[in-house]
Amino acid sequence: MTNNGEDLFVLSRATGYIYNVKLDSWKVFSNPKFPVDASVKGFPMIATDSATGFMYIPEAGAEFTGEEVVLAVDLRTGMVNSSKIPRMDFDSFHIAAWSAHLKSVLVFPKVNISPYTFTPSEIYKPMKGWGDLDTQDSKEIVLWDCVVPAYGGSKMVLLGKDYYTKNGVIYVLDVVKRTWKGAPATGFLGIGACAVTGDQFIV
Repeated sequence: MTNNGEDLFVLSRATGYIYNVKLDSWKVFSNPKFPVDASVKGFPMIATDSATGFMYIPEAGAEFTGEEVVLAVDLRTGMVNSSKIPRMDFDSFHIAAWSAHLKSVLVFPKVNISPYTFTPSEIYKPMKGWGDLDTQDSKEIVLWDCVVPAYGGSKMVLLGKDYYTKNGVIYVLDVVKRTWKGAPATGFLGIGACAVTGDQFIV
């Protein structure tokens, strides 16, 4: 969702689609910088900055030079900017969400509980905006399905499956304290979509 609470943005290969919830209408938003290469499987992950409205696509594939890029999309102006980043194993990334508290995108690998951060204001620093979010108790291995910010991005709620037992699990990451808290197994299997409203986590 964009930060206006009305538009849903979907990127499929090189074409973006905007669905307005209030008007029940679709329109096309295309740009030559959108990823088209085969490394982008299905729908790329998108994280929306709730303050600026910029949508960041950290799994945007590679430019013709072979350098990986993160795309920043501004639907209001139609601008799509790219930031070159160090080569990383993007095939292992799975889900992402914006943390307003960190002013960063949190990117969670498929089978690792420790997330990466992408901070747009730091793209001119040596790590080109990328960093590790060092957390305590990060020994579990989870196959993530979805992540959603809560309480202004100070916490992230994640739904996934235990890598070994395949049981559904819910974790809450406190990005302030850098600690994890697990919930009992949920029984959910397969990919789920999730959202937060108030104190409610909806799957």
